[in-house]
Amino acid sequence: YLMAHIIIKVAYQSEMKRFPASSSISYKELVERLGNLFGMERNNTNITLKYLDDENDLITLTDDAEMQEAVHVAKRNNLVLRIH
Repeated sequence: YLMAHIIIKVAYQSEMKRFPASSSISYKELVERLGNLFGMERNNTNITLKYLDDENDLITLTDDAEMQEAVHVAKRNNLVLRIH
């Protein structure tokens, strides 16, 4: 059984990264993944994640419910979730 995947594109400082993720990824898993990708400190609570919604607005991500909404937007948006 193949899990549904989305592509997450992340812009951080001057870098852009892209990686596949399960569509059931949690907010905490995303923060950990970004911490590893960009070499951020584990306990950095100053991270603010925002994603581009289907109306090109930047929406702040803070918990799993908002993460799931972001995944729903990604599914309508060629399976790409753009995070800033």
